[in-house]
Amino acid sequence: MELNNFYFSKKNVQTKELNDGLIIDEYCAKEKNLPIDGAMARFNGSFGPKVNKKFYELFLVISGKMKIDLEGTKYILEEGDIFILPPDKVHTTYGYAAKVFIACTPQFEAKNVEMMSG
Repeated sequence: MELNNFYFSKKNVQTKELNDGLIIDEYCAKEKNLPIDGAMARFNGSFGPKVNKKFYELFLVISGKMKIDLEGTKYILEEGDIFILPPDKVHTTYGYAAKVFIACTPQFEAKNVEMMSG
């Protein structure tokens, strides 16, 4: 696959509020079938539990703190920490005044996320 667009400007970001504590700025939403994409999250609350059916997620904490509960194991992430989440794992994410860069590979598609009852 040839990647035609290497630059994604903050001027073209699509902002989505997923709940009261999670706002996502999607950088690559206008492009389809990318091998990887990225978003910036402003996160103060919880999201999940959920399962990503077909993609990996990489979290890079820019500021604040984050917790990931991955199938019962809790990971605390602080500024500068990275966490790679594989597909098909039940997880819940928590942000504590966090700003987090998130990359997905292959590209994020909402249809590949299954929300679980928690």
